[in-house]
Formats: sequence, structure tokens, C-alpha cells
Amino acid sequence: MYIELAERLNQIVPCRGERKTLCVNSGAEAVESAVKIARYYRRRAGVICFDNAFHGRTLLTLTLTSKVPPYKRHLGTLAPGIFRAHFPYCYRCP
Repeated sequence: MYIELAERLNQIVPCRGERKTLCVNSGAEAVESAVKIARYYRRRAGVICFDNAFHGRTLLTLTLTSKVPPYKRHLGTLAPGIFRAHFPYCYRCP
């Protein structure tokens, strides 16, 4: 059934080129899988994430999450290779 679902999703997704489907059970698992795929494909370990974002509570997604309290307080070193960028929020633009 998993393969049938993936094949059907690949048929109906409106995009050009090769399509692949990955079914996961949570948002954190989806984010972790996306980071692993990107690191493998690009052959680079660094990941850029935006400030003030929440990605999940696993080790990697917690590292990507910007909010320290209540999620990251007293946890020590998290995953390496994460770089932060300010999210453009034009409400506060000069």
C-alpha cells in the first residue's frame, strides 16, 4: 500500500522532472529527512535556518528551532553545522 500511495502521489503532483515520495509520521521526521537529503545531495554539512522558527523537538530539529525557553534551556551542545539568518519581516523594515 505504501508503494501504491507513493506512485499515485508522484502521478498527481504538478511538477516537471523526476518525482520521489517519502512518507513520514511527523513534521520533525520530515525536517530531519529533508536535511539529510540536502546534505547528501549537496555534499555539504552546513544548514541555514531562519530566526524565530520552530522545527521540532528531536536533536536536529531542536537545533534548528530558535526559541531557547522552554525548548533548549540547559541542554548543552546540540547538532553542529547550523547557521542562522534573519527572516525578512517587512513590517519592521526601515
